[in-house]
Amino acid sequence: MTNTDEGPWLEVTSGEQAGERLALLGPTSVGQSRKSTLRLSHKSVAFNHASLLPRADGGWELVDERSVHGTFLAGERLSRGEPAPLEGDAELRFGEVSARFHAGAPAPAASPSAAPAAGEVTISEAELNALRSRVYELELENRGLHDRLVAERARDLESEAARLRLELEQAQSERDRLAQRAARLEDALTALEGAAE
Repeated sequence: MTNTDEGPWLEVTSGEQAGERLALLGPTSVGQSRKSTLRLSHKSVAFNHASLLPRADGGWELVDERSVHGTFLAGERLSRGEPAPLEGDAELRFGEVSARFHAGAPAPAASPSAAPAAGEVTISEAELNALRSRVYELELENRGLHDRLVAERARDLESEAARLRLELEQAQSERDRLAQRAARLEDALTALEGAAE
């Protein structure tokens, strides 16, 4: 359970994990994967089920990551891969697991007297959310690249296995041919020995 006093948060409202809460600090993945920000251990939840992503305007959106059992917002199933804005508090469902999105209290406006110290770098919440979204996009891109490399390696291994099977078949065929030739030579030798007697 994480501190949810200062911003948006997610609460699981059904199943064995009901009552579990998670503060949304940046791009948030939901699924059964150990790498998921919110890990839901339920058979209807996909390995990489959905994502909650911060928008540049400070709001949030929900994306179904092509799950089998679907992601729902206010009872409506989301189209796969298409972001849906989260307005205020919202009822969500990941497969058969229900949750509630809480918008949380808005961040307090910066005080005009609170000027940054010399050399201090300031960044707005919107810029921070945009950076978090970019990091999440890069992570997804990296995951896609990794998956492509694994697929290419698997194809290479399958090709190598097929080549080795062909070489094995050729070697077995050559062995059979040599065995037949040896049998013929042995028969011929036996016949010569018989004639010599």
